[in-house]
Amino acid sequence: MKTVSLGRLLAGERGSAKLVAIATAIVFVLAMGYLMTACHKVEPGYVGIVVDNYGSQRGVESMPIRTGRVWINPFTQSLHTFPTFQQTVVWTRSKDEGKAKDESITFNAAGGTPINADISISYAFVAEKVPELFIEFRQDAETITDGYMRSRVRDAFNVEGGKFQPIEIMAEKKQALLDAVKKRLEDELSERGFRIDYVSFIHSPRPPDNIQAAINNVIQAQQEAAAAQAVVAKKKAEAEQAVAVAEGEAKAILTRARAQAEANNLLQKSLTELQIRYEALQKWDGHLPQIQGGNAPVPFISLGNK
Repeated sequence: MKTVSLGRLLAGERGSAKLVAIATAIVFVLAMGYLMTACHKVEPGYVGIVVDNYGSQRGVESMPIRTGRVWINPFTQSLHTFPTFQQTVVWTRSKDEGKAKDESITFNAAGGTPINADISISYAFVAEKVPELFIEFRQDAETITDGYMRSRVRDAFNVEGGKFQPIEIMAEKKQALLDAVKKRLEDELSERGFRIDYVSFIHSPRPPDNIQAAINNVIQAQQEAAAAQAVVAKKKAEAEQAVAVAEGEAKAILTRARAQAEANNLLQKSLTELQIRYEALQKWDGHLPQIQGGNAPVPFISLGNK
């Protein structure tokens, strides 16, 4: 029978304790890693959907998860989040807006005239429809926006833009086109889980150069015609004002003449010979005229017979 020394026995125990400590550390690390991958947080403004990757029930769970902490099995499940707050995306030709590439949209106006435009659209994903969206597209929100939604916006502009002449799109019916595009997108996308808030042009649409030149000529002609009409209206107003002034002056003169005539008539009717003599005597200096011709009477003096 072999005997084991005390030192070897203690060394063996220490080795076993070390192995236990290592194993415990490994289990702890694995547990922490599992917890970190199993626990997720769905931020406010987002909804999360859990996808079962294995088993007989694999697929998207029917109910979207709201905000807060979410626990999943990282070995058999995955979590995908979608924003439900309002988002705005721009597709422009400029590399300083949106992405650093030409994302502008070209559509056809009436007659097949191509129009290039920078488009902005504001939208949101409907929370209750997110599982259906994910099942249909199997893509994240940004990919769906830049792919599927952009193609629907371009098609809507092509359909509705063909109802307008290029000059109308550049001028008074620009908003009518945008309203028609928004209505078409709402009819097509609302049932699929998109809420469309507005569609707009970021800058003025860009027709071909020859069309733009023709539009500029039409606009210039309209401006010149409006200016000419303004001049005619001004001249007419000035003439009408002059006539009104003349008529006013004539009426004033006639009124003054009538008033003077009436005054003279009243004065003539009110004067008597005695009153006339009295007025003359008031102004007489008391001297008789030095020269009298003919039968001219002595003014104001009647000697009469006593």
